[in-house]
Amino acid sequence: MNAPPDPSQRRLLLLALPATLFLLALNPWFSPEQHDDVTYFFSAESLVEHGSFALDGTPVTDWPPVFPAILAAARSLAGGSPLVAKLVVLLFVCVGVLVIRRVAATQHFPCPSLIAAITCLLPISLICGANILSEWPFLTLSLLFILSLQRLQHSRTALWILGSGILLAITSLTRFSGVLLGAAIIAQAVTRIRADKRLQSALPEILVACIGAAPWLLWKLRCHLIIAGGDAPPGAYDQPGYYIERFTNFDIAGLFATIESTLLSATRASSQVTDHQLVGATIVSLVAIATITGAALHFKRFGIQPADWYV
Repeated sequence: MNAPPDPSQRRLLLLALPATLFLLALNPWFSPEQHDDVTYFFSAESLVEHGSFALDGTPVTDWPPVFPAILAAARSLAGGSPLVAKLVVLLFVCVGVLVIRRVAATQHFPCPSLIAAITCLLPISLICGANILSEWPFLTLSLLFILSLQRLQHSRTALWILGSGILLAITSLTRFSGVLLGAAIIAQAVTRIRADKRLQSALPEILVACIGAAPWLLWKLRCHLIIAGGDAPPGAYDQPGYYIERFTNFDIAGLFATIESTLLSATRASSQVTDHQLVGATIVSLVAIATITGAALHFKRFGIQPADWYV
């Protein structure tokens, strides 16, 4: 009988799936339905050629700088083709699939390799992974931070605190929503304080939060000053109503409809066959039941972890 494949072989097989699929989807063009990819690509060009994060000379404030900076570095090394930028995203996909597998294992999910493979096969994963978009870089970096935060529970050294804080800063400046990783930090800090009955026991988590938050706040201040000086128009994220609307208008049905359309697109596919609203409602209801039931069973067995608070 043949011996089962060792872990390194399984990792290679896992990598082969997205690498092959995403390579087949690569091309040197921009997708017509996107605009973020154009912003990232040409702001990276501006960084290389003019040393400024701008589009047509106007400073960029609505998009964070880390992903364009990574694209700028790749552009300096390998040229200015959109294909080079897409290969950068593909690299994040290959790293990300291994990180997803690792996080799934540490969060006690069964079949972590299968979870990682399915994640890569989702329609939204392919769309984002085959275009110049920041979703895969952000996903990879945010999950790496989750792993770093988990290790912080045992590696409470100055070097690990500094590294985790820097990783948090990089993640939150890849996509501004990375600041919500603070929910995981707060949850872990509260757990430490309850366990040790001392506020000082959460000092490493507090330092990580401060190190990560400082660059994010400085960047937002920079954007505010540029807009106030009239050098750039106000962006969507600079409007108070943008956040108020999202945090005061919670629609549970809309939430699961968004989850379904983003991850599965089954409702959209069924609409090509039938326009009956009952079909779409049934699909969304099944997704909601599966999600709530799965979460309840998982939380009952393993408790609610810091990563769960972030999600």
